[in-house]
Amino acid sequence: MAATNVDLQAAVKAGRFRSDLFYRLNVYLVVIPSLRDRMADISPLVESMLQRFDALHHKRVTGLTNKALRAFKGHT
Repeated sequence: MAATNVDLQAAVKAGRFRSDLFYRLNVYLVVIPSLRDRMADISPLVESMLQRFDALHHKRVTGLTNKALRAFKGHT
């Protein structure tokens, strides 16, 4: 499995990426839209990260303020 934020097909055409490697990587293409296009995913992601880092650092963060969540959603 490989991931990139670059359009590899365009990079091949422009000569910036090897066509043989693109052929091998391009067996099954999965396109995931940018997070800015999936606003509904931000809150669950933040909650998941808070739980993970709570456990990792032995801290208890009870959540985010609405202002903080708006800042995440408003970021480009």
